[in-house]
Amino acid sequence: MGAHGSRQLATVYVEIEPGDSLGAHTDSAEELLVILQGQLNVSIGGEETIVSAGDITLVPKMVTHNLCNVGPGKAKVLGVFGGSNHIVATFEKEWLPANSNVVDTALLFKEYSS
Repeated sequence: MGAHGSRQLATVYVEIEPGDSLGAHTDSAEELLVILQGQLNVSIGGEETIVSAGDITLVPKMVTHNLCNVGPGKAKVLGVFGGSNHIVATFEKEWLPANSNVVDTALLFKEYSS
């Protein structure tokens, strides 16, 4: 996972192995998901759809969503948040890369830029 941004934009990049999911969570800002590789079942506010490489999906602010890799290979996704570079994601369960259920892009940016 990585995070980058500017004063008015934040991005996160995730890779999800086949059969794995990102984990249900909400974000403090609207998110545009750009599917770079793979096939995913995307759940947004209880509605599910299958997306593939080249697709773009919009997730409203504070709406629970999840990504599950339903394809045979690794899925790669770029999340783009407009209007802020400080995004807080709150997961239903502890999220292993952060060892917490709260992920703050401002902290990730510091971690990955050092």
